[in-house]
Amino acid sequence: PLPDGGMLVDNGRYSLEIDHTDYMDSKAIFSYDIHGIFTKRRENYQVLVDQLKDADGIELLYPELDENVSPQSCPILIKNKNRDDIFKAMNDKGFGLVSLYYHMIEPLRQTAYESANYTSKHITNLPVHQDCEASELIKLTDYLKELIA
Repeated sequence: PLPDGGMLVDNGRYSLEIDHTDYMDSKAIFSYDIHGIFTKRRENYQVLVDQLKDADGIELLYPELDENVSPQSCPILIKNKNRDDIFKAMNDKGFGLVSLYYHMIEPLRQTAYESANYTSKHITNLPVHQDCEASELIKLTDYLKELIA
């Protein structure tokens, strides 16, 4: 770990000498089951897709993932309701939704980028974190469908 953020891994290819204080235990960072996390996130993503693929008022932006993709979240568009209201209700209920692109920068808001503007007002991201269980995600999608109806 570097003091101003980020991490550098030198696999012996270069002779790098970087003065830094090790603020973290590197062994802990690299002890995670990366393949297990990858697999669980994909499984959780698929649970959400299966639950929402036929839901009116919701568009899955990526109903299928490439085989090497490990999703950070499951992005959806809320088509017929106010995304901000849905977002608040879901988070108030304890479901950790994220809206990464909810506010467009001024130059994009003032131009003819209709698709980008529409997306920014309707997108939210559902959690696929490896600590989520399928039963929790089903409760999440049931409540989301209730709000959309």
